[in-house]
Amino acid sequence: MDLFTFQIDMHLLLLAISLILLIFGLTVKDGYSHLVALCILVMESGRYLVMCGGDRANLCTEWALVGGTGLICLLVSSPWTRIFLGCIGIAILASWNNWQQNDSGDLGGDNVDESMELLVGFHHKKDLLEWVSQNEDRYDLSYPIFAPEDKSLLLDEYVGVNVANMLEAHKLKAKCEKNITITNVEYNDRVTNGQLPSERSMAKSGLLNDEKLDEQWVSGSFDLKGYHDVLARRKAKMAASSTTTIAILDTGVDAQHEDLQDNYVSTRTRYDKDSKGHGTHCAGVAAAVSGNKIGIASLLPPESNVKVTGIKVLSNFGVGSQKAVIAGIIEAADEGYSVISLSLGGRSNDERQKAYTEAVRYANKKGAIVIAAAGNSASDARDHSPANTPGIITVAAVDVTKQKTSFSNSVESLSMGIGAPGKDILSTFPGDEYKSFSGTSMATPFIAGLIGLFKDIKPDMTTKEAYHLLKSTSDMEGGLPVVHPTRAVKELLTK
Repeated sequence: MDLFTFQIDMHLLLLAISLILLIFGLTVKDGYSHLVALCILVMESGRYLVMCGGDRANLCTEWALVGGTGLICLLVSSPWTRIFLGCIGIAILASWNNWQQNDSGDLGGDNVDESMELLVGFHHKKDLLEWVSQNEDRYDLSYPIFAPEDKSLLLDEYVGVNVANMLEAHKLKAKCEKNITITNVEYNDRVTNGQLPSERSMAKSGLLNDEKLDEQWVSGSFDLKGYHDVLARRKAKMAASSTTTIAILDTGVDAQHEDLQDNYVSTRTRYDKDSKGHGTHCAGVAAAVSGNKIGIASLLPPESNVKVTGIKVLSNFGVGSQKAVIAGIIEAADEGYSVISLSLGGRSNDERQKAYTEAVRYANKKGAIVIAAAGNSASDARDHSPANTPGIITVAAVDVTKQKTSFSNSVESLSMGIGAPGKDILSTFPGDEYKSFSGTSMATPFIAGLIGLFKDIKPDMTTKEAYHLLKSTSDMEGGLPVVHPTRAVKELLTK
């Protein structure tokens, strides 16, 4: 619970106490109770007006609810009827309080970045600058928040807004939605990496020569030996003219890790370290060096032309914001990277995440395919962002039996959902270490690595083409298409 929600709940409690005292005074004919009730109402009126920016309409409604209930109680003689009516009055107050916080869809403030609550987009820069000049004294505004090279989309015409509390954010959002010069206004959701602890699942395998392959159950269940054999036989058909890069948008990546450094390219030196470890783990799943006699193997073949890089969009604690993720998507697209992997996300406050949609469109226009984690809430991914963003391939997690894990969100309601290994996944960790974790965070870079290889073979492959290939060659498990890497690569190489 955030501070503002706590203050609103305390406000409700004091109103309920004043109503109880009012009814008690009527029942026992005690004038002091009425006086105390009136004092509470007056005190709370002043505090509420300060806390909620002078919202007199809501305050008058609350006074009417308390006073109206008291008046009705005055007209009845039965104490038990008065108690019953009092309970109804408190229930109505609670419902009113809940509506104030949530009538625009989940306005609790639990999942919004408190340093920048709103993202506001405009049709034209002229309208944006005029709006900024009119509101810069009232709100803490940030502009520009996105700086794409390509100005043809609307990503460079967004303003970030920081307000005092979530009720004010809600009111400003409602006001902006009525402004015809504004194309979009939405909450700047917090995102997390969603990493889960894991117990290592052992499965012996004789693949390649990587030291820890016998600890990767994926090597057996997903037939990595057959997969790498196919690649070795068809290597002559693979593109070799340019590098294909997978961007891991996360907590950074340990660029010096023994099992990553030969496949790693740097975007910014500040992204090349990882205090949390989540980004390094994802990078290993996508692009650990195979066949080097150390560590683990990935879907990338030895001496691969596919590389991996890190773009830091999450803090060292694994937390970030929608704004930071969008900026990372733009940066990756502008750098010319082919695959953008997002092992992050959070509950979606809006039915439609237009800023995410614009960012994905921008990346697609630059030739990149965007992949995101479904989330680990055992619910529907359509309620989580960026998993629910149109144009993204969303990845659910499966276990050694290829069944969806108990924690993974479902992706069946999305247009491009796929399942991949995400439980007890051994991968790289900072300091030349290796650890196992579970989560859709681990399933996402598995798909990113495979699509990186797709793009190396067919550089102009689109998102829809990549997803069609994944799904048409998948195994259907309980309604979920589960990736089959060997079959997918064979299909692509025969075209």
